[in-house]
Amino acid sequence: MLETIREYAEERLQEEGKRLELQCRHSEWVAQMAQQALERLMGPDELHEVERLNAEYGNISAALAFAASRDPDLTATIAASLRGWWTSQGRHAELEQWVEPLLGREITASSRAGVLSALISIELNRLDAARLQVLGAELLPLARKLGADIQASGALLALGYAAFARGDIERGRALLLEAVDLARTASPARVSSYLGNLGWSLRGAGELAEARELLDEALALGRRQASPIRMVLILAQRANLAQDEGQFAEALSLYREALGLCRKFELKERIPVCLSGISSALSGLGKLDNAARIGAAADRIAEEMTLLELGGE
Repeated sequence: MLETIREYAEERLQEEGKRLELQCRHSEWVAQMAQQALERLMGPDELHEVERLNAEYGNISAALAFAASRDPDLTATIAASLRGWWTSQGRHAELEQWVEPLLGREITASSRAGVLSALISIELNRLDAARLQVLGAELLPLARKLGADIQASGALLALGYAAFARGDIERGRALLLEAVDLARTASPARVSSYLGNLGWSLRGAGELAEARELLDEALALGRRQASPIRMVLILAQRANLAQDEGQFAEALSLYREALGLCRKFELKERIPVCLSGISSALSGLGKLDNAARIGAAADRIAEEMTLLELGGE
């Protein structure tokens, strides 16, 4: 019904010769909405904001389609400000199609910083260390010049991940600690996630004691202020560490808590991660049949989610 009304309205606007003017005003309105959503997408109200933006999907898509060929800065403002909306739902390809072409266009320094931040958010999910190094190295001095501490903390996060991937543990730790310290004042809502990322990286480097301390802090802080979307990831990070330490019952409890959040808040894209973790924990507890069944379910759901992102049926 909404699509039919939109088509009818467009026909009337074309007849009256006012379509271009109103499309400009509409895109500017969407840009304002996107900018207002930017920080809320990192806070405890993230899920509510995601749902609100989902309801505005038609408006957002229409504004981006209009701006893409006319105003790259406006396109950057809308797409980059809403990066948390796309990435929280695993829709990385959709975000990438809007921001990647902007790197080759003439845009302001502020717009470029936003585009680089959006691309970093994509690559943090893909864990492409080489790409994170390139993006972070360009964004960090630009963000500092602009006085954009939130974007600077994201650049430090990217560079820290890249350092850990190279095996440079000391450099990676220093960069991620700097990102955490910057976030404590610039964007407190990000701190639990940043602590979780640092703990996760140290866990991968074999620094289990330090990782446990950081992940416990992330978990405690997340229970107070993180959104369900980010809390699921923190729980999974802490559960993986428990498995490394042979604490399979603790890992199972944490994964089940994460799965409960996924079910309660309909976070379908996070379910495969939780099921895979439960399968692994059950295997560690010797419950191999249950582990195999749950693992197969996780693989099936993950495949379905991949097909949806790629536009499959």
